[in-house]
Amino acid sequence: MTVADPPDGFVAYSEITVPANGAEALVDAFADRLREVEAWPGFEHLEVWQDVGDDTRFVMVSWWDRKASFTDYMHSDSHRRSHARIAEGPGRPRPVAFTRFRIVGR
Repeated sequence: MTVADPPDGFVAYSEITVPANGAEALVDAFADRLREVEAWPGFEHLEVWQDVGDDTRFVMVSWWDRKASFTDYMHSDSHRRSHARIAEGPGRPRPVAFTRFRIVGR
């Protein structure tokens, strides 16, 4: 296999931090999320991780069939609705990093 002929796949990696008083609310929000992304064409899988050494640090990783599917979702009403539910104020989550990856091997 060459880089010019990789397997299909695209991964989006987001790092999020919240103040200590916002960690529990973020965990609850992910547990009670809308889940509209699961029905989105090209969506494969989502995982949200909380750092065991720093409970204010989270990573959200989503897998897609291709970059275009992810991009379409990011511009959708479904994505806007999911983000409209994010808490405001001093305990709100803040982005730290966002990285996109092309899958080249499994």
